[in-house]
Amino acid sequence: MWRWTQGHLATMLRTHPCRIPDDWPLRPRFSLWPPRRHGAVLWVLAYFVYYRVQYPTTPTLQDFADFMRRARWKAHPLPQRCKRVGDYFTVLETSPPSLCP
Repeated sequence: MWRWTQGHLATMLRTHPCRIPDDWPLRPRFSLWPPRRHGAVLWVLAYFVYYRVQYPTTPTLQDFADFMRRARWKAHPLPQRCKRVGDYFTVLETSPPSLCP
């Protein structure tokens, strides 16, 4: 599943999958431009980790792909002009908090 996710992230970032670090699911320490791309990559990583935690026993790639299809990127809008925080909690909350001061 990680290789599949790595391939999708590489497609989003227009790079080769080997350039996506293996530690991104553990430590999402990156800064991408534009902010929408940064948010999309963080969203994909957050849902990858969430799926692995929720379904640890015998997950299949097909189940994960179906899970990602059901999850909606557009359902998690953040206010404009806000800095996106590099953790998974802001992505996985159902109603995003106000991150602007």
